[in-house]
Amino acid sequence: MNINFTLLSSLQLCGLIQGLVLGIMLLFFHNSKNNSFFLGLHILTTGLNYSSEIIEQTNLLKLCPSLDMLPFDFLWLQGSLLYAYTYKISVFRKVSFVWFWVLIPGIVFFVTDLVFFFQDPIIKIEIQKSWWYFFLKIVAIPYTLFILFKLIILIKKHTKHIENEHSEVSSKNLLWIRNYAFSNLLVGLSIPFAWYFDFGDWYYFFLVIIDIVLLFFISLNGLLQYNFQPLIDIESSRDKETEIVMDEFLVPKKNTSITVKEEENKLIEIILTNIREKELFVNPDMTIIDLSNEVKIHPKRISILINTHLNKNFNSLINEFRIEKAKEMLIDQKYDNITIDSIGIAVGFKSKSSFYEAFKKYTKITPSNYKKNKFLTFESTK
Repeated sequence: MNINFTLLSSLQLCGLIQGLVLGIMLLFFHNSKNNSFFLGLHILTTGLNYSSEIIEQTNLLKLCPSLDMLPFDFLWLQGSLLYAYTYKISVFRKVSFVWFWVLIPGIVFFVTDLVFFFQDPIIKIEIQKSWWYFFLKIVAIPYTLFILFKLIILIKKHTKHIENEHSEVSSKNLLWIRNYAFSNLLVGLSIPFAWYFDFGDWYYFFLVIIDIVLLFFISLNGLLQYNFQPLIDIESSRDKETEIVMDEFLVPKKNTSITVKEEENKLIEIILTNIREKELFVNPDMTIIDLSNEVKIHPKRISILINTHLNKNFNSLINEFRIEKAKEMLIDQKYDNITIDSIGIAVGFKSKSSFYEAFKKYTKITPSNYKKNKFLTFESTK
């Protein structure tokens, strides 16, 4: 009996090889600045998941029955490894060991599959026919979807935190992981429908191709991604300096006629005046620490003031100043020789895309249309 490679098994073999190569590459790339260890394991296990299907579809299992129940079904572990990776590079990486607990079910089931693999062929057949073994395989899907859902929530919390610290977040918000997790979430939700309606081989062709593209996408981003260091201590309750600052801020001072609200309004005015008059926003890498150094106010205090009194985060505040400056430059004739993209860079945006996205968010119109409409309005009033 010969080994038979179909188009589907050939695609799966490509997925297996890619997972091995990219996974091992990320494992070797792992260091203190780029914590890619768990991402490497995620990609490695995703690739190895194709092993059992390749063995079965190519008749290799009939040639070598000992390969039955190869312990490379990592569905219980894949989502957890991605969650652990995200936790380890996010702003929460030093908060606790929550990421570790999500790995336990996957590790337990890998060890269990390893034990099953070394059993006699007859025992293997009995295990595969048992209801509990089938149940464990089925439950792995909703468990993985649950982990991916938790991962998306984690990234949302991470993004919220960095938006209170950084004026530029496009390279820090981990949206590439969120998009990858969301894509896998949609694929996982489609599996029950595929079983029920019997989509056929075309569905599995589609899944393997999507998987190969996504693995390459996340591997490339993983090689470029570095760990995050929060500028403001997330565990503020453990930060004694922050506690003192907060006590001084929230508790009215004795022997003074200045109320807390009056002090808050005064501090807000100081913050806004410094940003506007010194044009601090033109620094594309401006952080809340930079602002703190300028106004001599604790960064945690600034963050709370901006959130509670202006009802926005630090990132939104700085971008609003940038957009207002850009609007002035767009309709000022002395900047007619400067391109719109250059104006975006001049006011503090790092790229054309981030400038256009922010401008449209705050004005509901593109910079070019704004410039054109304002110019026409100006001409009509002459």
